[in-house]
Amino acid sequence: MKQKIVIKVDMHCNDCRSKAMKIAASTQGVTSVALEGDFKDKLVVMGEEVDSTCLTRLLRKKVGHAVIVTIEVKKEEPKKEEKKEEKKEEKKEDKKEEKKEEKKEEKKEEKKEEKKEEKKEEKKEEKKEEKECPPHPYCYYPLQPCCYYPYAPAPPCTPCGTYKVVCDESQENCCIM
Repeated sequence: MKQKIVIKVDMHCNDCRSKAMKIAASTQGVTSVALEGDFKDKLVVMGEEVDSTCLTRLLRKKVGHAVIVTIEVKKEEPKKEEKKEEKKEEKKEDKKEEKKEEKKEEKKEEKKEEKKEEKKEEKKEEKKEEKECPPHPYCYYPLQPCCYYPYAPAPPCTPCGTYKVVCDESQENCCIM
Protein backbone atom coordinates (compact mmCIF):
# COMPACT_ATOMS: atom_id res chain seq x y z
CA MET A 1 0.00 0.00 0.00
CA LYS A 2 1.31 3.39 -1.00
CA GLN A 3 1.53 6.30 1.35
CA LYS A 4 1.57 10.01 0.76
CA ILE A 5 3.11 11.87 3.69
CA VAL A 6 3.15 15.67 3.90
CA ILE A 7 5.62 17.13 6.43
CA LYS A 8 5.99 20.83 7.17
CA VAL A 9 9.66 21.66 7.76
CA ASP A 10 11.22 25.05 8.68
CA MET A 11 13.54 25.62 5.72
CA HIS A 12 15.09 29.08 5.27
CA CYS A 13 17.26 28.59 2.19
CA ASN A 14 17.79 26.34 -0.82
CA ASP A 15 20.57 24.42 0.97
CA CYS A 16 18.13 23.43 3.75
CA ARG A 17 15.57 22.34 1.15
CA SER A 18 18.08 20.17 -0.73
CA LYS A 19 19.35 18.69 2.56
CA ALA A 20 15.74 17.80 3.62
CA MET A 21 15.06 16.23 0.23
CA LYS A 22 18.26 14.12 0.45
CA ILE A 23 17.33 12.89 3.95
CA ALA A 24 13.79 12.01 2.82
CA ALA A 25 15.02 10.26 -0.35
CA SER A 26 17.52 8.15 1.62
CA THR A 27 14.80 6.84 3.97
CA GLN A 28 13.76 3.24 3.44
CA GLY A 29 10.64 2.71 1.27
CA VAL A 30 10.55 6.23 -0.24
CA THR A 31 9.89 6.33 -4.01
CA SER A 32 9.55 10.08 -4.63
CA VAL A 33 10.10 13.40 -2.85
CA ALA A 34 8.72 16.84 -3.78
CA LEU A 35 8.32 20.34 -2.34
CA GLU A 36 4.96 22.07 -2.06
CA GLY A 37 3.44 25.18 -0.55
CA ASP A 38 3.76 28.91 -1.13
CA PHE A 39 7.16 29.08 0.54
CA LYS A 40 8.18 25.54 -0.46
CA ASP A 41 8.09 24.58 3.17
CA LYS A 42 6.12 21.33 2.81
CA LEU A 43 7.89 18.12 1.93
CA VAL A 44 5.72 15.53 0.09
CA VAL A 45 7.04 11.99 0.41
CA MET A 46 5.55 9.06 -1.57
CA GLY A 47 6.45 5.45 -0.85
CA GLU A 48 5.53 2.07 0.51
CA GLU A 49 5.67 1.31 4.22
CA VAL A 50 7.49 4.53 5.08
CA ASP A 51 8.01 5.16 8.81
CA SER A 52 6.78 8.74 9.11
CA THR A 53 7.85 9.22 12.73
CA CYS A 54 11.46 8.22 12.04
CA LEU A 55 11.52 10.52 9.01
CA THR A 56 10.28 13.53 11.02
CA ARG A 57 12.84 12.81 13.78
CA LEU A 58 15.67 12.79 11.24
CA LEU A 59 14.42 16.05 9.70
CA ARG A 60 14.22 17.67 13.16
CA LYS A 61 17.79 16.62 13.98
CA LYS A 62 19.38 17.59 10.66
CA VAL A 63 17.30 20.49 9.30
CA GLY A 64 15.00 22.06 11.89
CA HIS A 65 11.49 21.93 13.25
CA ALA A 66 9.29 19.36 11.39
CA VAL A 67 5.58 18.53 11.82
CA ILE A 68 3.53 15.85 10.10
CA VAL A 69 0.63 17.51 8.27
CA THR A 70 -1.12 14.55 6.63
CA ILE A 71 -0.64 10.86 5.99
CA GLU A 72 -2.72 9.36 3.20
CA VAL A 73 -2.80 5.66 2.53
CA LYS A 74 -3.62 4.81 -1.07
CA LYS A 75 -4.72 1.32 -1.88
CA GLU A 76 -2.86 -0.22 -4.75
CA GLU A 77 -4.83 -1.03 -7.83
CA PRO A 78 -4.81 -4.73 -8.57
CA LYS A 79 -2.29 -5.79 -11.17
CA LYS A 80 -3.33 -6.42 -14.74
CA GLU A 81 -3.14 -10.17 -14.21
CA GLU A 82 -5.47 -9.94 -11.24
CA LYS A 83 -7.83 -7.75 -13.27
CA LYS A 84 -7.77 -10.27 -16.09
CA GLU A 85 -8.51 -13.09 -13.66
CA GLU A 86 -11.38 -11.10 -12.15
CA LYS A 87 -12.75 -10.37 -15.62
CA LYS A 88 -12.51 -14.05 -16.52
CA GLU A 89 -14.32 -15.00 -13.32
CA GLU A 90 -16.98 -12.39 -14.02
CA LYS A 91 -17.38 -13.70 -17.56
CA LYS A 92 -17.72 -17.24 -16.24
CA GLU A 93 -20.30 -16.11 -13.71
CA ASP A 94 -22.14 -14.17 -16.41
CA LYS A 95 -22.16 -17.22 -18.67
CA LYS A 96 -23.47 -19.39 -15.83
CA GLU A 97 -26.21 -16.86 -15.12
CA GLU A 98 -27.10 -16.66 -18.81
CA LYS A 99 -27.30 -20.45 -19.01
CA LYS A 100 -29.54 -20.53 -15.95
CA GLU A 101 -31.77 -17.84 -17.45
CA GLU A 102 -31.93 -19.72 -20.76
CA LYS A 103 -32.90 -22.92 -18.95
CA LYS A 104 -35.61 -21.07 -17.04
CA GLU A 105 -36.93 -19.56 -20.27
CA GLU A 106 -36.92 -22.98 -21.95
CA LYS A 107 -38.82 -24.48 -19.02
CA LYS A 108 -41.36 -21.67 -19.20
CA GLU A 109 -41.79 -22.21 -22.93
CA GLU A 110 -42.20 -25.96 -22.43
CA LYS A 111 -44.85 -25.36 -19.76
CA LYS A 112 -46.68 -22.98 -22.09
CA GLU A 113 -46.58 -25.55 -24.90
CA GLU A 114 -47.85 -28.27 -22.56
CA LYS A 115 -50.70 -26.03 -21.44
CA LYS A 116 -51.59 -25.29 -25.06
CA GLU A 117 -51.57 -28.99 -25.90
CA GLU A 118 -53.77 -29.76 -22.88
CA LYS A 119 -56.22 -27.06 -23.94
CA LYS A 120 -56.31 -28.46 -27.48
CA GLU A 121 -56.96 -31.97 -26.15
CA GLU A 122 -59.73 -30.67 -23.89
CA LYS A 123 -61.34 -28.88 -26.83
CA LYS A 124 -61.16 -32.04 -28.93
CA GLU A 125 -62.78 -34.05 -26.13
CA GLU A 126 -65.51 -31.44 -25.77
CA LYS A 127 -66.19 -31.57 -29.52
CA LYS A 128 -66.40 -35.36 -29.39
CA GLU A 129 -68.81 -35.16 -26.49
CA GLU A 130 -70.93 -32.65 -28.38
CA LYS A 131 -71.09 -34.87 -31.47
CA GLU A 132 -72.35 -37.90 -29.54
CA CYS A 133 -76.10 -37.78 -29.23
CA PRO A 134 -77.60 -38.86 -25.95
CA PRO A 135 -80.38 -41.43 -26.17
CA HIS A 136 -83.85 -40.01 -26.49
CA PRO A 137 -85.91 -40.71 -23.36
CA TYR A 138 -88.97 -41.95 -25.31
CA CYS A 139 -87.16 -44.39 -27.58
CA TYR A 140 -85.92 -47.88 -26.99
CA TYR A 141 -82.50 -48.69 -28.46
CA PRO A 142 -81.46 -52.35 -28.50
CA LEU A 143 -77.87 -53.31 -29.07
CA GLN A 144 -78.55 -54.26 -32.70
CA PRO A 145 -81.21 -52.32 -34.52
CA CYS A 146 -83.85 -54.43 -36.18
CA CYS A 147 -85.89 -51.82 -37.97
CA TYR A 148 -86.27 -48.11 -38.51
CA TYR A 149 -89.48 -46.29 -37.92
CA PRO A 150 -90.44 -45.36 -41.46
CA TYR A 151 -93.62 -43.29 -40.95
CA ALA A 152 -92.94 -40.58 -38.40
CA PRO A 153 -89.97 -38.20 -38.39
CA ALA A 154 -87.34 -38.75 -35.75
CA PRO A 155 -87.78 -36.72 -32.60
CA PRO A 156 -85.52 -33.66 -32.44
CA CYS A 157 -82.43 -33.96 -30.27
CA THR A 158 -78.99 -32.48 -29.91
CA PRO A 159 -76.75 -30.91 -32.57
CA CYS A 160 -76.30 -34.11 -34.59
CA GLY A 161 -79.98 -33.86 -35.63
CA THR A 162 -80.83 -37.48 -36.42
CA TYR A 163 -82.16 -40.31 -34.27
CA LYS A 164 -82.88 -43.84 -35.18
CA VAL A 165 -86.07 -45.16 -33.76
CA VAL A 166 -85.81 -48.89 -33.51
CA CYS A 167 -87.68 -51.75 -31.96
CA ASP A 168 -86.98 -55.42 -31.48
CA GLU A 169 -90.27 -56.53 -33.01
CA SER A 170 -91.15 -56.92 -36.63
CA GLN A 171 -91.46 -53.90 -38.89
CA GLU A 172 -95.25 -54.00 -38.85
CA ASN A 173 -95.51 -53.79 -35.09
CA CYS A 174 -92.90 -51.03 -34.59
CA CYS A 175 -94.00 -48.16 -32.41
CA ILE A 176 -92.71 -45.40 -30.25
CA MET A 177 -92.82 -46.23 -26.61
